[in-house]
Amino acid sequence: MMATSICLQCGDYSSYTDHVYAKANYINQTDAYILNDLFTTNYPQINATTYVTPLNTLTTFQINRKKLREILDYLAGLANADWYIDANGISIIFRFPIILRLLGSQIARIL
Repeated sequence: MMATSICLQCGDYSSYTDHVYAKANYINQTDAYILNDLFTTNYPQINATTYVTPLNTLTTFQINRKKLREILDYLAGLANADWYIDANGISIIFRFPIILRLLGSQIARIL
């Protein structure tokens, strides 16, 4: 009987954001504009325009050498939202995690 060797590596597309750093300043811009600009400038392989909904406008936002993942987490936290990069690695989607706002007390927190 012959032995077989298998090597398997797994990861998700969002892990790419751990290796890209950004530095920028914004005044009176939406979170969607900021993300689009950051990804267009620093990691254009990911489309940060098509499915990103503006949820907040930031009076001032300064980034000094932060990972794109840290920036995504921060902006999502400000908006009480969540994000992910889809299976094709081309989209970032902000969505509300609390359905109660729309459906009243019939549904508990979903995510």
